[in-house]
Amino acid sequence: MAYADHVTRETKRTLAALICSTPEFLHLFRRMRAQWRKLRSLSLAIRAVARETGTPLTGRLLKDAQVSEPLDRESGCPVEEKLIATWTDAVQALRADADAKLPSTRYEARSD
Repeated sequence: MAYADHVTRETKRTLAALICSTPEFLHLFRRMRAQWRKLRSLSLAIRAVARETGTPLTGRLLKDAQVSEPLDRESGCPVEEKLIATWTDAVQALRADADAKLPSTRYEARSD
């Protein structure tokens, strides 16, 4: 391994360790976990209504209640481009300037 490759790899590791320990990133991670909890709860609530009313979910409703969403852009599923770009830009800025700031924890993605 060339020295430059080693330095680049170590720089990326250091940057990752720094970012992953910030309140901003930890807040982003907690928001992700909360959204997964909310999604699971919504799905279970829909299934509970069907179970309690004796009405099986059929067709599109069944498919939507059992959906497993892909987590990549290539899937074509909608994503919050602004959120992704904001964090990507922040990391790129930190590479160039150690005093650059991470995104505010106040950023809220659309809920639709």
